[in-house]
Amino acid sequence: MNVGGVLLLVEENKVYRSTLNPEPQLIGEAIAAFQYNNQKRESRNPQKPGLTRYVFPCGAMAGSHTRFYKIPGHKH
Repeated sequence: MNVGGVLLLVEENKVYRSTLNPEPQLIGEAIAAFQYNNQKRESRNPQKPGLTRYVFPCGAMAGSHTRFYKIPGHKH
């Protein structure tokens, strides 16, 4: 996260040898980050419209295994 909002999402699976899928958590975090970024952007400059699309680079870690994703966000 920086002054402009959330730029990268990282999710660590803290349960040893878990079979849980990190994707639903990452998708939820991407939705929340997209909404947060747009609210922050619109509150700083009301004349500037919020983004209609953004692709979040994401990483999920389970132990030493890392998976990378690109999760698109868009405004309805």
